[in-house]
Amino acid sequence: MSTPATPLVTHSNWFVTFFHRVEAVLKKLFTNTTWEHTAQATISYVAPIVETILSLTVGTGVEKVVENIISIVQSDLATVSAVVQGAQVTPGSTIATTVTTALESVKTNLAGILQLAEVKSSASVAKVESTVNLIVQEVEALLANLPKA
Repeated sequence: MSTPATPLVTHSNWFVTFFHRVEAVLKKLFTNTTWEHTAQATISYVAPIVETILSLTVGTGVEKVVENIISIVQSDLATVSAVVQGAQVTPGSTIATTVTTALESVKTNLAGILQLAEVKSSASVAKVESTVNLIVQEVEALLANLPKA
């Protein structure tokens, strides 16, 4: 009788650890990496996934509201990307505050999508929830690994 295979990584685990996977790859390539490099790569990966939420709400009565929220989320991710590019995030710095504020805004705005009645009652509610949760988990990984004093 053979031993059962190790379970595959679930989607939620895969996205939560993406930040750490990017960090590990960058360390192998460059010996030393920074939070900023890993954040840039993570945002580059997560940003296109945000568009998926909009595509899942096409044709619903809430499509325009979701589009506005997605626009804010994309702007916040672009802010983080621009702020950390070529900079060093140090605990308590203006850059750290800007990054934290923008990432918290992403979480808040994405959570707002899940509260919309039209999204809750749509046929694709599970897909929207899953996509939002995956992005939020990745943002939480960025925040958890932000340099601390």
